[in-house]
Amino acid sequence: KCSGRTQYAGIRPSSLLALYNVIVGLASSALLPLLGAIVDHTSVRRLIGRISAIIYCATLFPMIFLSESTWLAVAILLIISAFVGWIHSGMSFAYLPEMSDDKEVLERLNTSFAVVQYGTDVVYIIVVVAIAAAMGWVDDSLATS
Repeated sequence: KCSGRTQYAGIRPSSLLALYNVIVGLASSALLPLLGAIVDHTSVRRLIGRISAIIYCATLFPMIFLSESTWLAVAILLIISAFVGWIHSGMSFAYLPEMSDDKEVLERLNTSFAVVQYGTDVVYIIVVVAIAAAMGWVDDSLATS
């Protein structure tokens, strides 16, 4: 719900998603090739993976506190977390070919990783829905209260 202000820094709320995508896309296309070269040609791959995981979690945590007064800071953190998430995904994918020289083993590993990733998403959704149902939070009661 807007509190009367229809623009912030000249940006309409309806334009935030497009602006977010442009910023993340430009930053990713400009910087990820450089980071990929660093990862592929240096011995700091694991360190970058660890640091990117820590930064990713640290930028996602404050999103719990989203409110009308914190939305701008949370939006900036969302842009940072999206970019760092791409870095972390790159680190993960860079390790996959080094796990085995056998194509069939790599296919099984990749399948297992995907099943775990999407399986945990499903479990998370089930837990959130169960908690909301147990607390009596139905329909739009969370969004409108």
